[in-house]
Amino acid sequence: MAVIGATTADGHGVFDVEVPVPGARSDSATTASVSEFSHEYGPALGIAGLEVLSVVPAQDVVKVKINVKWDSSLRVRVCAAAF
Repeated sequence: MAVIGATTADGHGVFDVEVPVPGARSDSATTASVSEFSHEYGPALGIAGLEVLSVVPAQDVVKVKINVKWDSSLRVRVCAAAF
């Protein structure tokens, strides 16, 4: 059974985000996604390029390296699942 978590972060360029995923383990299979996000409207298909570069499971967390291709900080939502 999959367990899913999400978190928001602000930044630009390449940076790491830890997503709480209760039940994740270092040997879990994982996947992740990133989208622009606002508290008013939720996830948005914006104009900035967003990339998930690396996804690494750990105990109760999934570590995700993302790239926000924008010149200033953007709020993003990172979702992760462990199987």
